[in-house]
Amino acid sequence: MTEETKAIIKSTAPVLKEHGEAITQAMYINLFAAHPEAKELFKMLHLISRKNLQMLYMHMLLILTT
Repeated sequence: MTEETKAIIKSTAPVLKEHGEAITQAMYINLFAAHPEAKELFKMLHLISRKNLQMLYMHMLLILTT
């Protein structure tokens, strides 16, 4: 990965921090609308609690900012 690519990815951290939940929801809505067959890959997703999703956002932010 180039340094430029790393910088671009890290620059998304503030947006992810503020809008992570909405971004994730929109991503799944768009993914399943475009590729309904992908639902099978995520059939256990409904078991993930809101707290777990928040922890995933925090881990992503940690990765993006280090």
